[in-house]
Amino acid sequence: MDEESLQTALRTYDAQLQQVELALGAGLDPSELADLRQLQGDLKELIQLTEASLVSVRKSKLLATLDGERPAREDADCLAFQKAVAEGAEVPGAPGAELETVPKAETGPGPTEPEQEEEEGEDEEDGAELSGRKVNAPYYSSWGTLEYHNAMIVGTEEAEDGSPGVRVLYLYPTHKSLKPCPFFLEGKCRFKENCRFSHGQVVSVEELRPFQDPDLSSLQAGSACLAKQQDGLWYPARITDVDSGYYTVKFDSLLLKETVVEGDSILPPLRTEPTGSSDSDSSDADDPSYARVVEPSAADPGTCSSAFAGWEVHTRGIGSRLLAKMGYEFGKGLGRHSEGRVEPIHAVVLPRGKSLDQCAEILQRRTRASKASTSRPPKCRGRGVGPGGHPPPRSVFDFLNEKLRGRAPGALEAGAAPAGRRSGKEVYHASKSTKRALSLRLLQTEEKIEQTQRVIRGIQEALARNTGRHSVTVAQLQEKLAGAQRQLGQLQAQEAGLQREQRKADTHKKMTEF
Repeated sequence: MDEESLQTALRTYDAQLQQVELALGAGLDPSELADLRQLQGDLKELIQLTEASLVSVRKSKLLATLDGERPAREDADCLAFQKAVAEGAEVPGAPGAELETVPKAETGPGPTEPEQEEEEGEDEEDGAELSGRKVNAPYYSSWGTLEYHNAMIVGTEEAEDGSPGVRVLYLYPTHKSLKPCPFFLEGKCRFKENCRFSHGQVVSVEELRPFQDPDLSSLQAGSACLAKQQDGLWYPARITDVDSGYYTVKFDSLLLKETVVEGDSILPPLRTEPTGSSDSDSSDADDPSYARVVEPSAADPGTCSSAFAGWEVHTRGIGSRLLAKMGYEFGKGLGRHSEGRVEPIHAVVLPRGKSLDQCAEILQRRTRASKASTSRPPKCRGRGVGPGGHPPPRSVFDFLNEKLRGRAPGALEAGAAPAGRRSGKEVYHASKSTKRALSLRLLQTEEKIEQTQRVIRGIQEALARNTGRHSVTVAQLQEKLAGAQRQLGQLQAQEAGLQREQRKADTHKKMTEF
C-alpha cells in the first residue's frame, strides 16, 4: 500500500475507535460491553500496525532518495577518503637532531584542546560517513587464494602493519567464517574472538576497490556461478536451465541437491580464469602459488565412480566437503594439474584383535593358498582305477560285499559320493556318518538362509531411506536386492532337497527295524 492509502485507512480506524468509545460510555448490557471492548482492542492494535507500516513506507522513500543521490559521488568520496587518510599518515622526514636544535619559541604554539576535540570529531564524522558504504574488499582464503568480495564497511580501524584500514563484513559469504554474526552489530555476541561467524575483517584502505553490482546478463545455461543455500552461504554451482528469471542450478558438491533460485540468489563466480598471453600463462604455470583452471573437455574423465562419497549421506564423514573447500572438482584427478588418482583407496577390513604382523601373515597365507589351488593339476584317475584307466577285475568277494552291504563297488573304492547327488537306494542304505553329514549340510544351509534374509532386510531399509533422494544409490541397492533374492531362492531349493533326502533316510530306517 502507498502512503496515501495508509493515511486514509488510519483516519478511518480512528473514527471507528471514537464511535466504539462513545458506545462504551452509553451504559449498554454486559454482553454487548464485552464485544465492544474486544472490538476496541482490535482497533487499537490495527492502528498501531498501520502507523508502523506508514513509518516504514516513508523511511523506504527517504532511503531511495538518498541512494539515488549517493552513487554519483560514491567513487569520488572513496578516493578522496583514501587520499586524505594517506596524507594524514605521512610523517615528515627531518632528522631528529635538527628538531632538537629548534627552540620552542620558534616552533609556534601547538594545537589547543578545542582544536584537538575538533579533529577527533572530524575523524568520527569520517568514520560515520564511511560506515555502511559498500566496497569491493579482498579476502585471503586459508589455502592462500586471493578473492575480491563485495563487502560493507562497518567502521574504521588501524591495520596490522599500522596503515589506515577499515573493518568490513562480506555480503556474499562462501564459508561459515565469512558469514556475519547476527549479534555482532548489536554488541550482544558473547563469544567475541571465539565466535564461529565473522565479526568483520580489517582491510587496508589501499586494497579497497569500488563496489561492483553482480552482472547477471552473462549467466546462461552451462555457466559457472555461485548460488545461495538455505543456510545463507553461497556455494559453487553450474546453471542447467534458465526460464523467465528463474535459474536451475546443479551444485558442484554431491551432497547438495539440484534447486531452482531467483536472480537475487545467484551471482557470477568470484574468480575468473585469466586471459593473458602464452608467455604469461607459462610463467604462471611455473609459479607454485598459481592454481591452473582445467577445462572440463581437457580433463581426463578416467574411471571415476558415480557413487563417489555417496556413503557420506548416511554417516558423519566430511572428507568430500574438505576436498571441495580445497578446490577439488569431483570426477577429476588429484594434484595441481588433475593428473593424480581418480578412484578412492578401498578400505581393507582386518581381523579384530590381531597385530599387523599377524594380519600380514594371514594375507600371505591366503595368497599362497589361492596360488596353490590355481596351479594344482586336475586329478585324472581315482583310487580304484588301474594303470590303464580301466577298473580292476571283479571277484566273487566283491559280488558278496555288494549284495550284503547294499553299496556299489564304485562307492566302496572311490569313497562316498556327495549327498546332494545320491540316488534313493543309496540314501536308504546310508551309514550313520553320511546321515550326520546330511544333517550338518542342512544346518549350514538354514544358517545361510537366515543370513541372506537379514541382508535382504538391511538392503530394503536402505532402499526405503534413499528412495527419491539419490537415484544412483537406489539403482545399486536394487541390483544388490535382486542378487540377494536370487541367492535366497537357490538356498531354499537346496534346503528342500536336503530335507527330502533326510525324510527318505528316516522312512527307510523305520521300515527296516522291527
